[in-house]
Amino acid sequence: MDVNSYPDKAPSGLQHYCLAQEVPRTPQALRLHRNTLTMELVWLQQAIDSRKKYLSLKDRLTETSQIE
Repeated sequence: MDVNSYPDKAPSGLQHYCLAQEVPRTPQALRLHRNTLTMELVWLQQAIDSRKKYLSLKDRLTETSQIE
């Protein structure tokens, strides 16, 4: 596991972000990197959608409880 990609999983004392990661150079490494980024983007979009649904539901429940 790359501790720079997952700082919350890093051992104590190693929690930092590294923005200057080495760029993959081989076709296989580039494909793997692309796939990893794709999965991270999918996860991020799912998290955003989930948060939007939660906030929408929270607003509807708040409106309903204020009416009663």
